[in-house]
Amino acid sequence: MPRFSRLASRAFTLVELLVVIAIIGILVALLLPAVQAAREAARRTQCINNLHNIGLAVQNYASSLGTLPPGDVRDANYGGGTQIKTLFSWITLIMPYIEEAAAFGSTDWSISLQDRNNNGDTAHHIFLKTFACPSEANQPIEVGIVNNFYGARGNYVANAGMGYYWAEDATTDDALAGWRAALETDPQKDPRSVRPRENGEHLSALGLFTVSDKGATGRKFSQITDGTSNTAAVCELRLVPERDTRGVMHFGPGSLYMHDWPPNMGSNVRNEFNGLPVEDWTRYCDKTIARDISPCRQASAAWKGFWHHLARSYHTGGVNLAMADASTRFVSDDVEVAVWHALGTPNGDEITGL
Repeated sequence: MPRFSRLASRAFTLVELLVVIAIIGILVALLLPAVQAAREAARRTQCINNLHNIGLAVQNYASSLGTLPPGDVRDANYGGGTQIKTLFSWITLIMPYIEEAAAFGSTDWSISLQDRNNNGDTAHHIFLKTFACPSEANQPIEVGIVNNFYGARGNYVANAGMGYYWAEDATTDDALAGWRAALETDPQKDPRSVRPRENGEHLSALGLFTVSDKGATGRKFSQITDGTSNTAAVCELRLVPERDTRGVMHFGPGSLYMHDWPPNMGSNVRNEFNGLPVEDWTRYCDKTIARDISPCRQASAAWKGFWHHLARSYHTGGVNLAMADASTRFVSDDVEVAVWHALGTPNGDEITGL
């Protein structure tokens, strides 16, 4: 009997058990943020590796062909004014350099996207794993294609400079015509003052990746007078489910972004020049779905409307960015606007400050 009493005295009481459970709960609560932070660090590292590999693919393309890939390749002579002139994008061109040679060789990309789609060609629906950031809440393979025409989406987009992109332009001169006309009346005109729809001004081709007619080429490295380490090449973009055209990989305008505003700009900010909300302009988007992901408006009832995408990511405090020399860096949401503008131009003679 005394021996039984000694054994009983060593057992946990209910109070002691509850205390132990509470301590374990506190330890788990303390450990969970650290585990989550470690996982995000790993995802961010993978995202940086993706961007670095994409940057190297751009470099390898340039080494092989002598110029950077054009951002948006078109056929100016295709069809009439209502025909979609796009053939493919810069992403299409670098596919052989990111171990996607089989996907690249699965179709004749020189045929217009519209004709390929009409013929049931689904090569532009293929998911490219290198273009998926692990931190993305809506993974490209999960959101799937936008629709049969626009196809698959990805998280990485190329630098088209500043201003709004008009999808009917077929050459660099076309893309800059409205901007040059504006500068004739106001040499100091700020690109952010461009007013879509209201007066029709637009510009693109100020960045590293330009619009190009079929058979023409992109920029040469000799044109990057600011230096390849000071010029943005490829950055991140958030994906929105359903029918949203941001990030589409083989339709030029969907694969580009602009440097007008710093990364992850809040939805409550307005353009100081024209009073319009700072939001993406794209062919298709659902404002309700996109509101808390990446604010937007459907820019036009036609494919040739304005396109304007901003850099966004799910990384806390900023975005990953690949430079023209394929190096990568993390750019804070608090980056000065002037510095962000400087990164966006290959030949603006600015000092980036990063």
